[in-house]
Amino acid sequence: MSLIFWTILIVGMSGLVAQALLLRELLVSFYGNELTLGIILANWVVVEALGVIFIGKLIDRVKNKLSVFVILEVLFSLMLPFSIYLSRAYKSLLGLPSGEALGLVLIFWA
Repeated sequence: MSLIFWTILIVGMSGLVAQALLLRELLVSFYGNELTLGIILANWVVVEALGVIFIGKLIDRVKNKLSVFVILEVLFSLMLPFSIYLSRAYKSLLGLPSGEALGLVLIFWA
């Protein structure tokens, strides 16, 4: 099998694992139910779509696309632990009480 196949497979699997981890952490942090799950997923899809639009326009101008791909993958691997940390610690960073459930607006912005 080709290198491109394995690259796509590894990138896809790492993305699925990262999404499952972050979704679980956010549901625990928000004392989640179906409504919070819907808010999290809706925000996730919108932010990913905006990222694809802006990054896609920038990558069209780049000549060495492979180096940009490698940089973005390294950035992904560095940001995943930071994102998990932020999903656990956002309440203390914002000065919110630890046992209090958040409203829909705060869940949306967090």
